[in-house]
Amino acid sequence: NTVNGSPSSITYDGIPAAFGTAFDATGVTGNLVLIQKNPNAVGEDDEGCGSGAGVGFPPANQTAIAGNIALIKRGNCPFAEKASSAQQAGAVGVIIYNNVPGAGPISMGGGESGAAITVPTLSLSFEDGEALRALMNTGTVNLTLKDDTPNVQLDGDLDNGIIAQEYGHGI
Repeated sequence: NTVNGSPSSITYDGIPAAFGTAFDATGVTGNLVLIQKNPNAVGEDDEGCGSGAGVGFPPANQTAIAGNIALIKRGNCPFAEKASSAQQAGAVGVIIYNNVPGAGPISMGGGESGAAITVPTLSLSFEDGEALRALMNTGTVNLTLKDDTPNVQLDGDLDNGIIAQEYGHGI
């Protein structure tokens, strides 16, 4: 899965979450908005945490997030809780980036509350997340989150291991 954006044409590779709507080739498009935590939430301001019990609170900047893509930093609460906060604000997509320098994107499980998440969610590396934050400081960043994995159907007809195994049936 990738993130394509402007002002410049940059592609970032990420890992889709095990919860939320699956990405497709069309994807979702919106401006990137850094989440700001609800005053009642736990964690840091850019972590998108909620109650700490798997349920997110709407972020303080929910009006800005509505119809856009929320950028959230990994941290003190479950991934689904972060996505829940963005979803309650009306986000069309969520990017959660790693909080450890040098760490790549990670697989994100939904836990007990993951089934309630419908917004597509993507994990990025620390460096890619920080690069997006830096771009946001230069102006509006418009992104498309999509699955651009080629639809390749593998054919094992000429695979030597399969040929040998099938030939063994005749012996």
